[in-house]
Amino acid sequence: MRVIQIREDAFNQHFQATLDKLKLVSFEEGTINVRLNNQVEVTNFISNIHRRFHYEVVQLKDKLREG
Repeated sequence: MRVIQIREDAFNQHFQATLDKLKLVSFEEGTINVRLNNQVEVTNFISNIHRRFHYEVVQLKDKLREG
């Protein structure tokens, strides 16, 4: 296992940017407005957010390795 060390403020900044990007995409696409009484839509919404979050975390990991 490899250990990557990063300053806390740098991590917090990059992680917040990742969350902000996910939030912006969700608002722009309207996916944030899910009808919670429809289980299929809720499941699809959560799956989509999970995929996006995973992608953004991988991108964040790459940025942290470079910086």
